[in-house]
Amino acid sequence: GALLLDGAILTSERLRRRVHRTLMDCDSLGEHTIIAGGDQGCDPHQVGFGPLRACETIVIDIFPRDETSGYFGDLTRTVCKGQASEAMLRLYQTVLEAQQLGLEIHERPSIGRRDEVLGSGHIVTMEPGLYYRGTGGVRIEDTVVVCEGGYENLTTLPKVFEV
Repeated sequence: GALLLDGAILTSERLRRRVHRTLMDCDSLGEHTIIAGGDQGCDPHQVGFGPLRACETIVIDIFPRDETSGYFGDLTRTVCKGQASEAMLRLYQTVLEAQQLGLEIHERPSIGRRDEVLGSGHIVTMEPGLYYRGTGGVRIEDTVVVCEGGYENLTTLPKVFEV
């Protein structure tokens, strides 16, 4: 069930190197990029190691730093190469719906039950996740800017689970 790329087993390390090379080509620097398959994706801070497998969740969390401006980006998508189980599909759909409603964020300024108020121009990430060993981890993250009366999603990468 291991995934292959160019005739060789695709590992978290190999895919992470490819992501970092692509970021460098865009004058950005990637560090601590997460490519975590299966149960490794159940630990939100596990960077991932070893072979990536078909029909398992793969959490991909990239937060590059632009070398010119110094600003960071932040993006997470979860994919499954091949057919996902019903439990994985339910997990993904639940996280997707939560992300579209918004959840608490653990950084300031934050969204949630706190005294702080977000103002126009603040930028936050919306990154809910659910993590169940035996099923996998799912996290979806977009970066948004707070506007008068709402927000604008700065992330344009589509959300596609089964690839």
